[in-house]
Amino acid sequence: MQHIRFHIMSIVITGNPGVGKHTITYEISKNLKLSIIDINETAKSEGLFEKNGNTNNVDTTKLKKVLERKISEKNIVFTGTLNQMSRSEAKSKAEELGAKVVSSVTKNTDYVIVGADSGKKEKIAKELNIKILNENEWIKFISK
Repeated sequence: MQHIRFHIMSIVITGNPGVGKHTITYEISKNLKLSIIDINETAKSEGLFEKNGNTNNVDTTKLKKVLERKISEKNIVFTGTLNQMSRSEAKSKAEELGAKVVSSVTKNTDYVIVGADSGKKEKIAKELNIKILNENEWIKFISK
């Protein structure tokens, strides 16, 4: 079986405080239907900043581990239409972070990520008391 890897586009926006980085980031995200991972917020919430003179550095190895730990070895089902990323991009990101993306909702499913018109899989997840995340919650989840 051959595995196909999809690459998710990354855009890094930097600049001085107060120049509108967040505004432009959210506009780009909205117009290009990209998801946002706020590395600054993730690093801050996880205590990954390291003081270096007048600046803060982020230990990228630790940051990667934080992101991977969130969904590593979890069974995830995507259902419905996603608006901020394609299904293949969402699947690729989940797999990149160590999750197993499956097509059916069972008692072994850890998370169901729902988009518009999710239908039967969301109903099954509710019946089985499986954690359901909408697309925005999914993006926040992998960004924390």
